[in-house]
Amino acid sequence: MAAMGDEAKFYAEEELVASAPSRKNWKGMLIAICVIVAILGCILASVIVMTPMDDGPRVKGSRFSLDDVLGDRFQPLAFNGSWLKNNQLLITDADDNLQILDAPSGTLQPLLFNESIPVPPGSKFSLSPDNKFLLLTTNYKKRPASSEEFEAKVYDLSTGIVYPIPFASPDERVPIQAAMWSPGPRSGALVYCHQNDIYYIPDVTIDQTERITSDGSFNGISNGIPDWTYRVMVSPAMSKQPALWFSESGDRLSYIAFNDTAVPEINLPIYSEPDSFELYTEQVLIRYPTPSSTIPRVSLHVVDLMEKDIAKQLRPPLSIRDQEYYLTMVKWVNDQRICAIWTLRSQNVSLISFCDAGPWHCQTVSTIESGLKGWLDVGADMLFHSDGNSFLHLAPVQIDHTEEYFTNIVMVDAVKRHSWPVTQYKSEIHRLLGWDNSNGRNLVYYAASAEGGKSKRQIYKVEINGQKADHKTVECLTCSVVARHLNEPFSSSNSLSSPGSRSASSKSQFKHSIYSNFSSSHPHQYHANSSCHYSNAILSPSLEYYVHECLGPSIPYAEVRSLPANKLVKLLQVNQQLHEDSLDKAFPRKIQLKVPLLVDNTPWKRSKPDYVAVELYLPPGLKEEESTVYPLLVWTSDEPSTVSITEEWKIDWATYMASSRDVIVAKIDLHGSQGSGLLLRNSIYRQPGVLESVDLIQTTKILQETFPFISPIKTALIGAHYGGFLSIYTLANDPGAVFGCAVAISPVSSWKTLAAPYAERYLGLLSERDGQRHYFEADLSSCTKNLHTKKLFILHGTLEEKYHVTHSMLIAKNLIEKRFSFQQQLYPDANYQSMLRNAQMYESIDKFLNGCYDGREMPELDNTLHKGE
Repeated sequence: MAAMGDEAKFYAEEELVASAPSRKNWKGMLIAICVIVAILGCILASVIVMTPMDDGPRVKGSRFSLDDVLGDRFQPLAFNGSWLKNNQLLITDADDNLQILDAPSGTLQPLLFNESIPVPPGSKFSLSPDNKFLLLTTNYKKRPASSEEFEAKVYDLSTGIVYPIPFASPDERVPIQAAMWSPGPRSGALVYCHQNDIYYIPDVTIDQTERITSDGSFNGISNGIPDWTYRVMVSPAMSKQPALWFSESGDRLSYIAFNDTAVPEINLPIYSEPDSFELYTEQVLIRYPTPSSTIPRVSLHVVDLMEKDIAKQLRPPLSIRDQEYYLTMVKWVNDQRICAIWTLRSQNVSLISFCDAGPWHCQTVSTIESGLKGWLDVGADMLFHSDGNSFLHLAPVQIDHTEEYFTNIVMVDAVKRHSWPVTQYKSEIHRLLGWDNSNGRNLVYYAASAEGGKSKRQIYKVEINGQKADHKTVECLTCSVVARHLNEPFSSSNSLSSPGSRSASSKSQFKHSIYSNFSSSHPHQYHANSSCHYSNAILSPSLEYYVHECLGPSIPYAEVRSLPANKLVKLLQVNQQLHEDSLDKAFPRKIQLKVPLLVDNTPWKRSKPDYVAVELYLPPGLKEEESTVYPLLVWTSDEPSTVSITEEWKIDWATYMASSRDVIVAKIDLHGSQGSGLLLRNSIYRQPGVLESVDLIQTTKILQETFPFISPIKTALIGAHYGGFLSIYTLANDPGAVFGCAVAISPVSSWKTLAAPYAERYLGLLSERDGQRHYFEADLSSCTKNLHTKKLFILHGTLEEKYHVTHSMLIAKNLIEKRFSFQQQLYPDANYQSMLRNAQMYESIDKFLNGCYDGREMPELDNTLHKGE
């Protein structure tokens, strides 16, 4: 009991202690709370001050969808018009009604006041020289491997009577292949082609037709209509117009006859519909010359339409009569003389000849050679002096006795058989537009790239004094033309160096300059509101006015300007709807760079690097200060001797990939591209793929090391045609695994099975010395052994004419024999143009690239490749 009492006493004392009242320090607690509040306030203020202002959503505007880039909504309306006599211009208005613009007064009036002539979309029109008749061509259709056909009718503008061409009953529709007015004084005379024969109508109001030729046949002989080889492979000009030319008076007509009877044939199947019981409905036959076969035989003819004589054949220059050649240009100098250009099959020599009336024998007045090993591109632009004895044309010109050659203006004295360069610019002249040698003037108008800026194209004027152009008189007519006066954000032309040759500080400065350029402006401004950097011009016959087509980088527009004052006369086409549709779109941001590469295996020893142009499409949400990295897709050019990077307005699949898929797209102008001189262009001669693969690998490595937002792992190649060949060739010759996969669309694989004009342009003749070796080394089957660790996707249309499906099948057969895995898709009854609008193809490529990017591991670095500066 005593013990229990003690325990109770203990607990009682404990309770007394616990319940004893205590004095709290309210003052200290209040001070502590104030300190805490002050600290929190400081932190909040710091956060507010340090946080940058919200610029809104990361991506401003809606991203481009696949339908946006495959449809017509973001494709500009092209200028559709033609010059008439008396400085008048025939055009269509916004409602497709025909209008005539009088350039001197700037006034616009309808072609007909009391009624309108419907001009369906896609139609073409032309007025007779006396403005009394309108030729309207509609319902254009093209069968595979055949020339375009259409329906034609002539409107009598004074009576309203409509005449079908050819003459037929009102309900009968007869398709024709070509139609053009005679330029002579006789009203209503025209010529047309039907089923590969030529017909002449002296007067459309009279039911009378004269047949000029009668031996035309399908895939045999074609009169006035270029055959498949010339239309697709030889002459770009002949793909847009018939091989028919009136003399200035309209009394004579010259034409080319194409004889394909000795050219081998290939057959492309057209597959039946799924519900059809037939396996094949038809076969498409193409006369397809190869490097081991004969090429089409061509002959030039003249017919006197007044005398109604039979056509006379013009004999080519004596030096080439026993050789194979292409006839690449025909033009009347005057009523008594024709100028013709004959190019040897090897495509490295062209002869300019004059063919005079009477004997009609063609005599060589000038010879054009490339100046370097390789091919020669001879354009159709040729301007004649009013005396008919001298002319201007474009040809390679050596620059200051160096190894450099650029396309410049050359003058030829046909009497003395003497030629000399009029200009010697270190830039490419692309077109001759007009030669004003009247009233004591001697002005030449031309389209050219600025020196060091091949992505731009402007219209220039220069005065010729004596035998040379007076460089002090050179004037750029379109350089100062502005679509909307806003500063260009990021048209940078900075130069990059190879890894290891640039200090860290200069590298950082370079990056900073690029960042400050493209982060300060909305990308839409670059596309919609910047200066005109890419121009085309159509001069009036009098050379007193011209239509200026601004093709980019702003949204294209067209206007009429006066000459030589260059004053604005009338704004024609502004693509207002395209402006409105583009305002809320999330455009990719673009930068242009120049990468110097000093490669070891060029045909000529170089003391300085070759500059490779690069254009990057950057996702609109990219922020350079962040650590986010983006996949890189390198897009190779479809063809050699072209330019991938231009200042043209363009909405394409690269736009979609950057805007919607957050992939950086790189376009690269490699060795073999146009615009930097023949030395760079012809460097790939007889070794296709060798230099370009080094360009692609080295340039991509430089981009990865220079820009932290480019992934060093997720990198792929894509290309079509020759670009498809380059994609596979580069993937197989990439020892450092810079690229993990490649997409090849309708690729070239075997050069022996290509069309002769194409293969021989870049590899020479198969019969030449070492010709067999060059063709063998260029064959993709010789390098596929290195593809066992790479991912490859091959796509091809079975109706592709230029690079038929055999090329993809040969690659597939070779890979299967080696037991390599790859992906392949075939598109029945599709050619390349139809594949470009096939959404399923792009979705398949997108899926393949995603798998490629997700499966990549860090490649081993390889420092054994070619050096740079």
